[in-house]
Amino acid sequence: MPEGFDHIAVCIDGSDADARLLDRAVALRDALGAGTLSIVHVAPLPLAPPATDSSMLGGPGLAASMLDPTVFIEAARELVSRSTSGIPDAQGVLLEGHPAAAVCDWAAEAGADLIVAGSHRGFWERVTLGSFATQLSHHAPCSVLLVRPAPASSG
Repeated sequence: MPEGFDHIAVCIDGSDADARLLDRAVALRDALGAGTLSIVHVAPLPLAPPATDSSMLGGPGLAASMLDPTVFIEAARELVSRSTSGIPDAQGVLLEGHPAAAVCDWAAEAGADLIVAGSHRGFWERVTLGSFATQLSHHAPCSVLLVRPAPASSG
């Protein structure tokens, strides 16, 4: 096995690109004989804290629950669990915070040797959310493999 690729991490976000990313990461792990495959997700948290007065949101119900951080965390746990369930010897990792910073900090602490991530946000997502792939490639403590989106079918 080439030195330096014992721990591979793959970043998922719940998008359609996840299957492609997971396939690439598993293939790399198997080809390189890597010892650890971590499936990493950063839980998205609401931008505002839950309102204490439900009348501010039009009464109790969906709007109030959408701002409850526990809803986001539980959905993130389910995503990680589903993603790891079909992959032998994969470990799920759930992080919180700014996605690129959280992944970089975790990778340094966990000793990841390679991070596999997607590069699939559109123009407006990059403008409003920033480019996770760019931030990761500039600040990760290890090598980063960016997986491009699947080519659009021509017909």
